[in-house]
Amino acid sequence: MTIPRSVSVAVWAQLSKRITKPGYLVIIAFPSPLFLSSRGALVWNEIQFSDMAMDISGLGALNNTVGTGSITLLDVDQFLTNLVITVTVVERGVAIFQIADDAPEYADPVLIFQGITDGMTVDMSRGSITLDLIPSMSRTFSPRYYCAAETGMNWVPPNGTIITWGSEKITIERR
Repeated sequence: MTIPRSVSVAVWAQLSKRITKPGYLVIIAFPSPLFLSSRGALVWNEIQFSDMAMDISGLGALNNTVGTGSITLLDVDQFLTNLVITVTVVERGVAIFQIADDAPEYADPVLIFQGITDGMTVDMSRGSITLDLIPSMSRTFSPRYYCAAETGMNWVPPNGTIITWGSEKITIERR
């Protein structure tokens, strides 16, 4: 049994409008930066963004640039998987802008995240790659990964040892 209900003029006007899911522009600072768009190929701020199916989670305009989250990118041709295996994905700069239209004006996109990548997960069954994101002001330790005795590394220089790496001098400190 259906009960007829009347709809106000204001509600009826809103129902006739176009419903949009937010779109995203993503910039990932690989040696050759990636410019990706969830709304198809488009140009914003004189930059060509390539079409990429993506899912943004844990981020939004309300927690503007302060939260952690992730971005899952469809990677059926394994281009991104090969890229992140060739050049590391950890601590790459990431900027994510939210857009509401397919042809954004210069001031339209809203910055919802600016930070760095913290790791990745490759899902071969889905053909996707997920990048974990953290704000750039979060403290990170270098090196991010350690060689343990189980992997054949059984000697670590004493605390305070200075190592020269190229033109850099690094002092070993333990946490």
